[in-house]
Amino acid sequence: RIAVLSGMALTGVAQPANSQSTLPPGSGLQTGKDGEVSFQSPGGTTVTVGPGSAVRMSPPEANGKRHGVELLQGRVEVSHPAGTPNIDDVMIHSVDGSVVADGTRYRVEKESGGIRVQVFEGSVRLTGDYIIRTYAPGVEGGKPSPVKEMKLKAGEQALMVGTSSKPQDVPS
Repeated sequence: RIAVLSGMALTGVAQPANSQSTLPPGSGLQTGKDGEVSFQSPGGTTVTVGPGSAVRMSPPEANGKRHGVELLQGRVEVSHPAGTPNIDDVMIHSVDGSVVADGTRYRVEKESGGIRVQVFEGSVRLTGDYIIRTYAPGVEGGKPSPVKEMKLKAGEQALMVGTSSKPQDVPS
């Protein structure tokens, strides 16, 4: 159920969202350029869908432990109160990869080159076909080596690129 709503947001088939809107598996949510929506998972994780963003709710995993949120456009921020159970009950995924939290607060943003993940507290586990650790401007990180799995801690960030959009070698 939607907990906080500001600006314009639509659910399902272009129905305006409100504080009574529910987000069952298969439903979508789209925010306007000034819209922002926060909702909570059954385990207490807060997912905030930023302005100009679109997500689709995925069915929970077979064991019912994690609920999925597919990021189609824009950004989401995820947080979970420390010391509460079900700390990793939400998985953010896209064609570029998936992000599962481990007691954390983080942001996932869809960019033209893939999905950028930034960790503010705790850590997250990334899985995908092509993941590169990135650094702030002016910070030397050496030559990036892509991997298929990565753990990020607070203050770190990475870029996940799906196989369909992975940089290709150009024949010379």
